[in-house]
Amino acid sequence: ADTDASYSGAAPLPHDLPLPRRIWAEKRAQRDAGGTMSMRRELRRARTQDEHYEGFPEQRAQCNEVSRCSRERRWQEALHILANEPNPNPFLRAAVVDACAKSLQIDVALAVFNESPIKTRAAWNSMLLGYMWSRQPDQAERLLEDMRLSAVSPNEITYTTLISGHGMRGDLGRALEAFEQLRADGLPVSSIVYGALMSACAKAGDKAKAWQLMDEMEQAGFPPRISHFNSLIVSCARSSDEELARTALQKARDYGIRPDRIMYTSLILCIPSRSAADIDRAVALLAEMRVASIDVDTFSYNAVLHKAAACRDGQRFDELLAEMNSFGLPRNHGTEAAIAAMTDARILSQQRALDAVREQTPDEAVADTPVVAAVVDTPSAPAELPIGWASALDPTSGREYYWRMDDPTRTTTWERPAPW
Repeated sequence: ADTDASYSGAAPLPHDLPLPRRIWAEKRAQRDAGGTMSMRRELRRARTQDEHYEGFPEQRAQCNEVSRCSRERRWQEALHILANEPNPNPFLRAAVVDACAKSLQIDVALAVFNESPIKTRAAWNSMLLGYMWSRQPDQAERLLEDMRLSAVSPNEITYTTLISGHGMRGDLGRALEAFEQLRADGLPVSSIVYGALMSACAKAGDKAKAWQLMDEMEQAGFPPRISHFNSLIVSCARSSDEELARTALQKARDYGIRPDRIMYTSLILCIPSRSAADIDRAVALLAEMRVASIDVDTFSYNAVLHKAAACRDGQRFDELLAEMNSFGLPRNHGTEAAIAAMTDARILSQQRALDAVREQTPDEAVADTPVVAAVVDTPSAPAELPIGWASALDPTSGREYYWRMDDPTRTTTWERPAPW
């Protein structure tokens, strides 16, 4: 907390600061100076400003320790701290509720919440967060009504939690309802609230509403942050509106915001998947990231791999996968999904080639027709490998290597597997 207060602005850093902490503080200062402070961090600040520890100074250290447990999802340790305190104050109980709720231990959080003789607004908000994260929006709405009946008025954090939760579920309608209720209660609409609602628009693919909110936010005098521009780009992905997404990228540059890996990856997702030219533009964005000294990760490659699979370009897919392997990037679920999609595309291509041969050849001659050879001559050569096998080009030796996609160890072999 002291570091946040001392080094989040433009003040120079002490030269006697330990190197690891100095590097961290410099990165934090640069990020904050560029207007990219995370909304979650601002919400934490707002929470501490909303309620104070006045009257309960003796448990401030325990509250801070439980807060660290909350950030690291160590809810059992938070409960242990609470159990060792004979007379826990409302703020310590609220911190434990937050730790359990963020760990999705909703029943445990509710038990601590119900045992609290004084329920702070932070405790109510943490329970709301737990219900929304565990995809129980109806329970969250009922808790909001109980909150009002208990004479605890919702604040900006309350409604931001509801907007974000509904947005994660893709329920833009209920997110907009929470936004209008915030306005009806006379609460200020900050850039945090706008960002939460724009994220909900992005999840729902409502690019028109996302851009409308951006215009409203700018007119209200709030400078956009990188997260707002990410939401604008993601909102264009469902409709493959690459042009509008690139407009958002340029708008971010006009504000002096340097695009990051998430922004570029989101832009790749906005590119249509119709032809080889689309794959070329996606690959060009990977090269642009490297020129800008932005690390290209597995998620970025997955976005391009899915483009190649959707275009049924087996050769480009194998090249991209081999390139990803050459950089030592680990595969994840998205990579496996792309490989599965490419495998399905190859099987479909092979089946279509086989059907075409059968249509052009009399039934009696089908058995004597080199069907496999005809399929092998297609650009993606799907018939060369049996189902469940994949291959890639080794960039060092230039040889192809093979592996079974259902093999959890990903054991590769130089020997080509036998056909069906």
